[in-house]
Amino acid sequence: MDGKIQIFNAYHKVAPVYTADCLTPIQVGCANSKFDLHMLRDDTGDNISALNGDCCELTAQYWVWKNYLPVHDDVGWVGFCHYRRYLNFWKKSEAEPSMATFDAIDKDDFRTNILPRYNDREIHSAIPRECGIVLPKSYSIPDGKTMLEWYMMGMHGYGLDDALSVIKKQFPDYIEDLVCAASMRKEYRCLTYLMRRDVFERYASWLFPFLESVRKLWCKLPEYRRNGRQEGLVAEHLFMIWLCHESRVFGTKVAECDGVLLEVPSAEMHVGLLRKAFERLKLRAAWIKASIKARRFLGKCR
Repeated sequence: MDGKIQIFNAYHKVAPVYTADCLTPIQVGCANSKFDLHMLRDDTGDNISALNGDCCELTAQYWVWKNYLPVHDDVGWVGFCHYRRYLNFWKKSEAEPSMATFDAIDKDDFRTNILPRYNDREIHSAIPRECGIVLPKSYSIPDGKTMLEWYMMGMHGYGLDDALSVIKKQFPDYIEDLVCAASMRKEYRCLTYLMRRDVFERYASWLFPFLESVRKLWCKLPEYRRNGRQEGLVAEHLFMIWLCHESRVFGTKVAECDGVLLEVPSAEMHVGLLRKAFERLKLRAAWIKASIKARRFLGKCR
């Protein structure tokens, strides 16, 4: 499927605004915002703008799915990025996946060398014709651990039992994909991507009904409102489950390119030897605990 490429970059605060033929800014969380950035808004029509505090930029993706695409039949590809994070379709990384995922780049460099290429001709010529999804380079889970162990480590297993319950009841054909994703040793981050339109519509048709069902259970957890942004963070991990399903059932192929971050990385902090040793011990203990919790959770998936 060819057609017009439309990529939306989400803004939640005042920041340099980047536009191009295929790049359209959209303000997220407008329902609760006290200012107007004078661009597309996520609080018109059918929307979940008021949930932005929990869903992050997913409110823009929902708005595009429900309001923009139905009246733009010419759009064949749809993508999303962030006011600081973008895809560099023209650079394929040769390096091993790392935690960085998005390489820091000077804003002037981005504005001069990448932004002008955000047009149909340039992007279509850069992505493989056989692929249906373009993602920023994946990164390896630290210490050779699995994605499930990483989730247990960083998110402490937040909401997984509820998510499993919803999958078993509403999406039983995704159980196999959950187990597959749980054992992977890499992940794609930040929900930054370009998808063929039919692929995106399958993704949105699964993700948002899933989140709506599981949200009712998550809201009962005492830490839900205290932490915030949980649905957006959890959705990054859910993406891998959906991706396994999309690849297995539809044979959709993924292409990777570099991601760029429009900011200068902070200077490294110098830590003493004793502190480093203590932190390594803490990390090792945390990984052991996460591995035990991961094995217990996988037992529930059978």
